[in-house]
Amino acid sequence: MKTRKVSGFVLLLMLLLLLTDVHPQAASAKKKALKAYKAFLSKKTVTVIPNKTVLAEDDGFTIRYKPTPAGKVRFAIAYLDNNSIPELLVLESSHKYDSGSQGLGIFTWKNKKVVRVGYLVGGAGVAYSYFSPKSIGYYNRRALMIQSDVSEGVYSTYYKLKNGKLKMEIYKADYYGEVSYGRGASYKELSRKQFNRLIRRLTKGKKMKKLVFRANTPANRKSYLK
Repeated sequence: MKTRKVSGFVLLLMLLLLLTDVHPQAASAKKKALKAYKAFLSKKTVTVIPNKTVLAEDDGFTIRYKPTPAGKVRFAIAYLDNNSIPELLVLESSHKYDSGSQGLGIFTWKNKKVVRVGYLVGGAGVAYSYFSPKSIGYYNRRALMIQSDVSEGVYSTYYKLKNGKLKMEIYKADYYGEVSYGRGASYKELSRKQFNRLIRRLTKGKKMKKLVFRANTPANRKSYLK
């Protein structure tokens, strides 16, 4: 009986030691990620979307993306997957063409580096699709939602961070009252019932939080990346 009590005590002690070790490691990873994000945004220019991405084409005239001056980007922090490292979202709209073009880059910290896990491009020169900072939200540790205005209506698209890549999961398209639903990059058509079931599975009943994009200033980096 005494041996059994001692063994139980030893197991409990080992469990407590493991638990106390996990939290400092998670906190340390988050701290290192935020420090890396701060350095990334402190450079002279920020490569929000892949360099030379086509922003507009018209009669043989092509505009390609080039790194954005750091002072012309805005940033936000959100947890998009279920770990201790927050993702960095960077928004830029410095490349004007017709009604304007814009880019959104989503980054994470992996293998001691800031890496892009996904990006989106909008504007008149691309797909006549526009998204504003106020129309971007997320479900904590579950999904990212971006609402964009297109020439014929409004798209609400839901993305999930999987295996280090941002993937489109489902979408809802509202063409002036005529609503349709789809899934994946192949735009497989869904019924309303199927869409509702998938969104419940994706968000796990969590409420969406609006992202707040901050001007990329030294003061904001110090306040929000700590």
